[in-house]
Amino acid sequence: MYFAFSGLRSTFSLAALAALHLVGGCGGDVIVESASVSSSGADGGAGGVGGASSSSGSAGETSGQGGAAGEPAGVQLLANLAIPWQLRQSETAVFAQQIGPEEPLILRIDKATLEVSILYVNALDFDVVGGTIFYSEPQNVCAGCPPGKAWIKSISEWGGSTALVLEVQGEAAGRVAAGPWHVNMITSSAFHHVDLATESVQVYAAPTATEIAADGNSVFVNNAFTITYFEPDLASPNILVGKSDWQYSNLTAHAGYAYWQDQMMYIARASPVAPGAEIVLKGVESIDIAVDDQERIFWTYAGPDYYGINFADAGQAPQILATTSNGPGQLVVDDSHVYWVESDGTTGAVYRIKKP
Repeated sequence: MYFAFSGLRSTFSLAALAALHLVGGCGGDVIVESASVSSSGADGGAGGVGGASSSSGSAGETSGQGGAAGEPAGVQLLANLAIPWQLRQSETAVFAQQIGPEEPLILRIDKATLEVSILYVNALDFDVVGGTIFYSEPQNVCAGCPPGKAWIKSISEWGGSTALVLEVQGEAAGRVAAGPWHVNMITSSAFHHVDLATESVQVYAAPTATEIAADGNSVFVNNAFTITYFEPDLASPNILVGKSDWQYSNLTAHAGYAYWQDQMMYIARASPVAPGAEIVLKGVESIDIAVDDQERIFWTYAGPDYYGINFADAGQAPQILATTSNGPGQLVVDDSHVYWVESDGTTGAVYRIKKP
């Protein structure tokens, strides 16, 4: 059974969420640290990111692990997430996913008011386009279960009823990416492309696919050692980046380009009009990658020297934006902020910081 609450039943003020308990959650309470969130306070301050809310700092500051002198602090938006996973965004909100066998859910954080809404959906992965959340849902979620059915479902970012978009028999559900008129899913053996306008479905073999990303009309698929792309005027996916001896990861898409991390410690990009790898950053290791409209690259990093959020302007050396106490994961960027999740391996939190 799937539950989705909307309006006053799912949207809470910061004060109300600070005392909210989700019964039966696999990782404890989901709590908003209201002391560390202020819709009018400055993002940043004297402390580092990653710690508990400060009892003495001004609104919008957190205390915890400090970075180097001059590094700003972030704002903690949510804490005590059980196994935080994906992070996505729309024009008006950021969406954090909590996964677990008992209480998977997606939390919507309004960018302006910082109010939080809870969607009880069993999402393996999800994407948000035009106010709609598209998510993959597995039939079997137990360890060792054979593949049963894989679904793509949708729900408004404000809640309401779920809708079935695609059902796949005998496949394990995988990653999802959506565009303005299409939604896509990789399963255990294939890439499924759904045209939402015509309600047509195209299926292509993709037994080694690990990641998928969409931007406009283009869909990019990471096949571990190659990257392919699909567009509506193509009969089948085409090669974007040819076979490599080194595995690709952290696929993302922005402004017509696919970006990815290479095991040879560089970030590269390519587009359908400019196929083949263009190296944009060298000597870089990332956990996740995001790109803004100025082609600045942001990435999360967890190395022996520090945990943090890094960025680089085109052609410039990498810089540390913030350090974190716990391991950072997924991140997204918009015109004004960088958002990310971090976790100590058991519970996690969502943070944001102003862009440089």
